[in-house]
Amino acid sequence: MDMLNARYWIKENMTWYYTLEATFYYSLLLGAFFDVRRSDFWQLIFHHVVTLGLLSASWAINFVRVGTLVLVSHDIADVFLEGGKLVRYAGKHKMLTNVCFVLFMSSWILTRLTYYPLIVIRSAFFDAADLIQPDYQIFNPLQVPYVPRLIIIMLVALFLLHIFWTYIIGKIVVRTIQEGEAADVRSDSEDEAEEQEVRRKRLTKTKQQTKKED
Repeated sequence: MDMLNARYWIKENMTWYYTLEATFYYSLLLGAFFDVRRSDFWQLIFHHVVTLGLLSASWAINFVRVGTLVLVSHDIADVFLEGGKLVRYAGKHKMLTNVCFVLFMSSWILTRLTYYPLIVIRSAFFDAADLIQPDYQIFNPLQVPYVPRLIIIMLVALFLLHIFWTYIIGKIVVRTIQEGEAADVRSDSEDEAEEQEVRRKRLTKTKQQTKKED
């Protein structure tokens, strides 16, 4: 195999990795419409669509190294997230739930808030151009190909979602300190309905008390 073909050759294990990840995110995207809708439902949908777009675009132009780094930086934190959910749903391991949450939060900060923007996104902005063509200017929107710029836009979009979910994680930290156990602070549609009903009853009670005083 000559050097030119070796540069663009994709190994079989990489093909399987992309295939499995794409299948996984398609299942998440479709399954989200049948699952309990949390307050960040549309952010999740957007995340899955962007991730699938990144997988497709990076595969189409053979930017699999960027795609692989994105997947790995996401998968690490997800392991601790899903593990923590399993422990919490068991309902008998409060301390282990908190340990899983600490591991998740630490991996989230290291991978999605540090490694992802400082290594992956920075490399896409400043290093990827040399791999496309010698005279390629990533900041020239009129120069072809356009797909690398689309990939960068999607990378930044994912990072903005990371910031949004970091805010939610911060709220979980506050609740954990107050209540002693990590819990999901995102409300679902039933929770919102119950909260609205409680507020309505409180408002009605307040009005009745005000009328009695008058």
